[in-house]
Amino acid sequence: MKEKNIIPILGRAIQVMEYISAHKDRVTQSELISALNLPQATCYRIIATFVKNNWLTKYGNNQFDISTGLFSVASKALFQLERYKTLQPILEHLAKKVGYSAKLSVRDGYEQVNVLSAKAPWDIAVTTTVGSRCLLTNGGSAGVVLLSAMNEKELALLFKTNKDKTEMTLQFLHESIASFKKQGYYFNPASTDPLAQWHVDALSVAVPGPDKKPSAALTLLSLPGELANADWKKLATEMAKTGEFCSNLLTT
Repeated sequence: MKEKNIIPILGRAIQVMEYISAHKDRVTQSELISALNLPQATCYRIIATFVKNNWLTKYGNNQFDISTGLFSVASKALFQLERYKTLQPILEHLAKKVGYSAKLSVRDGYEQVNVLSAKAPWDIAVTTTVGSRCLLTNGGSAGVVLLSAMNEKELALLFKTNKDKTEMTLQFLHESIASFKKQGYYFNPASTDPLAQWHVDALSVAVPGPDKKPSAALTLLSLPGELANADWKKLATEMAKTGEFCSNLLTT
């Protein structure tokens, strides 16, 4: 869409809502002004409008948080796991064929959500929990794939709003996204850091949406070292076929 068709103040209002929704705690007006580089009067009017329409709630000391009035607006876009259950046999077929556990992840704001999981056909195998979520910037290979659909402005804002929570640097993310776009897959090895979030090998490809951008990430998981020594290109080819099939079912 051309920039001339964009409404600047509406874009600023969206930034305000995204910033507040990305923070666990309530946010002050001064914090919004500073973080988003907003004029004080503009920030005040945006907040006042959202409060009046029950999209934001005002608390003491000029603090704000998401209000229940937004639920009815967003309910249509809330994740409906039933929609993805039709893909469960496809994911299980892939896991059985390649010998690794598989999961399907989608983006929800600044987070990724695991919507499907299929265990590898072994007694001992890595698996994930449906419904689990984490920040995109802490989401390993799936996070890189989903973040690749964002433009530079969106990435910069994401890092600005989550600078104290992310395990990545912006430069590392750019390098990771470039690698994914070049190869068509992205591998994230198991971390040896006991405090890290991920202790599994993960290989991800994109499930394309109608606009050809990644609408979901299809990931294979293994115990440390197993996927690290696998033929990624061969696995990615098989995964891409599954991803295209999933895409076709989701868009029909």
